[in-house]
Order: sequence, then C-alpha cells, then structure tokens
Amino acid sequence: MKNNSLFRLFPVLLAVSFCIGCGTKLAGDDVAATVDGRKIYRADLEKYYQNQTAGSQQQPVGEQATSLRLSILRELVDNEILMRRAEKLGLLATDDEVERMLLIDALGDLIEAVVARTPRHQGKAAWTGGGVTNAA
Repeated sequence: MKNNSLFRLFPVLLAVSFCIGCGTKLAGDDVAATVDGRKIYRADLEKYYQNQTAGSQQQPVGEQATSLRLSILRELVDNEILMRRAEKLGLLATDDEVERMLLIDALGDLIEAVVARTPRHQGKAAWTGGGVTNAA
C-alpha cells in the first residue's frame, strides 16, 4: 500500500518540481486584481508598464513608477469591467465578425489607394470603362 501511494504521488511531485525549476508560477500566484472572477496577472501589468515606458529616456522611479503601475492597473480593471458588461449585454463581436470588419476596412483602404492614383481627368471613365464625354 505504501508503494502504491508513493507511485501516485511521484507524478505530482515531478510536476511541481518542474514548475519550480522552470520558474513558472502556479495558478493563483501573482494576481494583481480580480474582476468578476477574471484574474489580471502582475506579469500582464508589468508588460503594459514596460510598453508604456519603453520610449522614454528617463524611467520612472519610486512613487512615479508606483503611480504609473496603479494607473495602468486601474485601466486594465476598467477595461475588464467594460468587457464583462458588453458580454452580458451581448455586445461582443465574434471572431468572424471582427475578421469580416478587418477585411472590409482593408478593402476600403485599397480602393482609396487606387482612386488616389487614378488621374482626375480619367475619373469615372477609368472605373466604368467608358469614354469621357462632355455634355454641352
């Protein structure tokens, strides 16, 4: 019986030691905030902080850094609250809807670029295939 318990415990110990060895956190560690059951991790907060400070010549320190992190966290919490409200109201777009809108936007940009390259005097004739006529 003792060997059987040890045999069952071995994979768990192996997984825990692997997580510790790789430097990964177990679920629940380093949570900066929880909004309606959804977690905002410190790693995500730090990623946004690094992105925001990447271009500045002087990095914020002390209270400035803490204030910036809190401001970013507040923004992440507010965004999560808005996303949950939108989800409850059925206002979130599906992946297909987003892809369709991106495609429509890209096609609109392409059409604008083609129109911009078309000389003015060709105008409508260039699109319709007809000649330019002057009504007198």
